[in-house]
Amino acid sequence: MENNKIDKIVADEVEEFEEIEIEGDISKDIEYIDEDENEEIEYIEDDEGQFSERICKKCGSKILDGEQFCKVCGKKIRTKENESKFKRNIVIGIVIVISILVVGVGAAKVHKENLEKARNEYLSNANLFYVNAVLYAEESEEIMDITLKYWRENIFDNKHGADINEAILNAYIENIDKFSKCKENGENLENEYNKLKTLPKGQEDDIELREIQKAAKKLYTSFKVFNESAINPDGSYESYSEDRNKFISDFNEYGAEMSTYID
Repeated sequence: MENNKIDKIVADEVEEFEEIEIEGDISKDIEYIDEDENEEIEYIEDDEGQFSERICKKCGSKILDGEQFCKVCGKKIRTKENESKFKRNIVIGIVIVISILVVGVGAAKVHKENLEKARNEYLSNANLFYVNAVLYAEESEEIMDITLKYWRENIFDNKHGADINEAILNAYIENIDKFSKCKENGENLENEYNKLKTLPKGQEDDIELREIQKAAKKLYTSFKVFNESAINPDGSYESYSEDRNKFISDFNEYGAEMSTYID
């Protein structure tokens, strides 16, 4: 009889507890412990009626804040908040990866465009150098021919002064503009050649550019000797005449070599 009374009291208490209306949204205060979110969640209220503890519904053990597994039964703890953070972290991670890829692809594209631009600029400079070298060499040849003319006429026709030195001086004075232009050509071509002495950054192993660089060096060296001899004649009439022919021959040889790389 005594046991029946106790059972009735317990049953009445359970029925009364189930009829209590829970006010407010408790979804924010309850952490779901099982993977099945529809199953009943066990919780404990504090003195103010707030949910203060989380209970593992598998074994009834208390779950502390920050725990991801029940320390008693090993049940994995799953909460709406954790799932939300996990999903948010995945989205953030995907956005970061995509951003890195976009930035990387963009940077690679810009780098490639810069390399191509630098290469085209080098080729353009090489083309200009070659064209002007040919033009300036022709003017150097003209100056040497003028000098040889005055020199020859002084020797054989007693013209342009009392001796060879005076004849060469008169050649310079009477053709001052051409001599000045010839000297200026040498300075200009040196500036243009300096742009070819160093290959574009990142393209030091470009075979074509390296060949152009070598050809330009040969052509400039040949022109420099040619140009300086035109401006400052030296030696005898015969040696100067021979030097002229050799300079022209060497320049034409190196010019032909470089022309194979020029559009």
